[in-house]
Amino acid sequence: MSGEQAINVEVPPEIVPLMESFGQFIMRCINLRTFLRELEEHTGKLDRRVHLEIGKLRIRIPAFGLSANDKELLSRLKAGVEEQLADTGIVLLVSVLEYSLRDFCNAVKNWKNLKLSWSELRGEPLERFKTYFQKVADIPMEISPAEWEEFQGLSTLRNAIVHNLGELREEDKAKVQRLLNSNDGVSIEKNGIQTSLPFCHAMVDKTQRVFGQPLAKILEEQARRK
Repeated sequence: MSGEQAINVEVPPEIVPLMESFGQFIMRCINLRTFLRELEEHTGKLDRRVHLEIGKLRIRIPAFGLSANDKELLSRLKAGVEEQLADTGIVLLVSVLEYSLRDFCNAVKNWKNLKLSWSELRGEPLERFKTYFQKVADIPMEISPAEWEEFQGLSTLRNAIVHNLGELREEDKAKVQRLLNSNDGVSIEKNGIQTSLPFCHAMVDKTQRVFGQPLAKILEEQARRK
């Protein structure tokens, strides 16, 4: 079942908060996907703008030595902007995921009347979510070890972008290896992490599928028990 599919059965009142947080998660993914597409369309309009700006530089500073027809320069400038937009997409995606994981855990706490809350657990949000669902709430999540590892790599990637200007610490390179091996459009280069908008698009889709499908299944199973 796709994470985008609607749940057309009536659910017990106690799991309505989980259903609502699931719906918010799907909407966040859809909104982010739309935002990334708009960014991608914007980058397609950069060529003319860059031509104009370089032309202004030559007029103001004739010795600047730039040509408005310098295709190599234009290509580098455009690639740099696209990479910055892609980095922004990664940061937004991980934020969307972490907010949603927190919401899922809070909803489950209310549903099962649990004393322990998500905020009382230690560790990264992904690990706290896994612990809360599987050990505290005793709700199995059908997410494979490889998928957990891939999303832990995505979180590590985000931290490097935000806290270290895109450079991975040596001890973190192993954490992102599965992410690199499983996806196109992302790599480690000499000057740091190289990301792309197609990689962002793919990870938004994968986030919605990997976390949306198990949650939809949980909601459907609970609805059938009504």
